[in-house]
Amino acid sequence: MDAAYRQDNHSGGKKIANSDRLREYIQDHRLFFSAEYCEYAKDKEFNALKEYVRDYGEVPPLNG
Repeated sequence: MDAAYRQDNHSGGKKIANSDRLREYIQDHRLFFSAEYCEYAKDKEFNALKEYVRDYGEVPPLNG
């Protein structure tokens, strides 16, 4: 990965790093995520989050 694109500021990563309970929970589990390159990433993310809220009534726990 190109160092210019590295980030350490995603809210999910910070929540895990700052929470003993979350670290303990995922210690024995695998954390899965997927990524996709697309031209309109912000719009795609916005729509995905909107759909998640519609289905679950809140933003993803590690995303908000």
